[in-house]
Amino acid sequence: MRHFASVIPFALLALGCSKLVAVAHADEGEPHAAAPASAAAPAKSATPAKAPSAESAEAGNRYGVPFAWEVEKDEPLAKARAYLGDVLTDNAANLQLGKEHFLPLAEKQAPRATVVTCSDSRVQSSAWDATPENDAFTIRNIGNQVSNAYGSVQYGLEHLNTPVLIVLGHTGCGAVKAAMGKLDDLDAPIKAELSGIKLPEPNPKANERKAWADAVVANVNQQVDFAVGHFGKLLREQRVLVVGAVYDFRNDLGRGYGRISIVNVNGNTETKRLRAFELALGTPMPSNAEPSSDDAARDPRQAAGESTLAAMLRNQAITAHAHEESARPHAKADARREPKVDAHAESHEEPHGVRAPD
Repeated sequence: MRHFASVIPFALLALGCSKLVAVAHADEGEPHAAAPASAAAPAKSATPAKAPSAESAEAGNRYGVPFAWEVEKDEPLAKARAYLGDVLTDNAANLQLGKEHFLPLAEKQAPRATVVTCSDSRVQSSAWDATPENDAFTIRNIGNQVSNAYGSVQYGLEHLNTPVLIVLGHTGCGAVKAAMGKLDDLDAPIKAELSGIKLPEPNPKANERKAWADAVVANVNQQVDFAVGHFGKLLREQRVLVVGAVYDFRNDLGRGYGRISIVNVNGNTETKRLRAFELALGTPMPSNAEPSSDDAARDPRQAAGESTLAAMLRNQAITAHAHEESARPHAKADARREPKVDAHAESHEEPHGVRAPD
């Protein structure tokens, strides 16, 4: 009897361990056999128990480490693994920039611009800033809304003292497309986030593509108006410039695939002034500009909204550049050629019939 009593604790311990193992398997997401019903257990009631709420059911849950059961590369966890692998690989390349690259970033930020843009994955800083580190204080949300990110924008303008606020929309914006229709079918959080976008009635004569592009511009203008209204003191003191622009990777505006077009400056939307403003910035003329399908029969500059004044300034800039090229010493051109050849062996006529001295 004494021996039997000494065995009982070990039996109970073994039973407890088996239960712990079963719980561990459940925590890892692996199936395990249900515990057999006790013979003495009362029969279950025919009335099902009330299901717990989603919040109480999820509270305290732990999920197993993924990737062990993926089979196809298109499964969500397989895609997640591939992306995270790319993240770590790209980050390893980032480490090669070295200490000298990161030391200036270590203590504080000093960006030149606060940028509000869309969360759309096709809109990335590489389209407008090749070196965004410590240069662009970027805020992203669906529909590039200033009103939804007022605190972040205020921080960029008033605490980081960035001299320019850029509201950057983009053609093909899904948030704008949703706001053009009825929001009733959307989930409440998304509906709430889009409710701040107020668009004018579309032009009944415009086709769907143009109406969408017009709505994108209208949304940018709305966000600029919000910023001008809330940060007017900074504008009056000439501490901040508010610029609205559209990143056009669909060429809906007819100025070239991937072109960023300024559509609003401090609330001004007059096309003539905006094009002159771009030229004053030294903006290079795009080489891939072409009219959109709707404007194929029109002159490309007219399709882009270029005014007569802007066209004149553009032509003047091109002419001035040609004169600068013709005035360059011929020796510099020869120095770039390998192997060196006799300048008289080939005919190199300069623009406007001006030949550089030998």
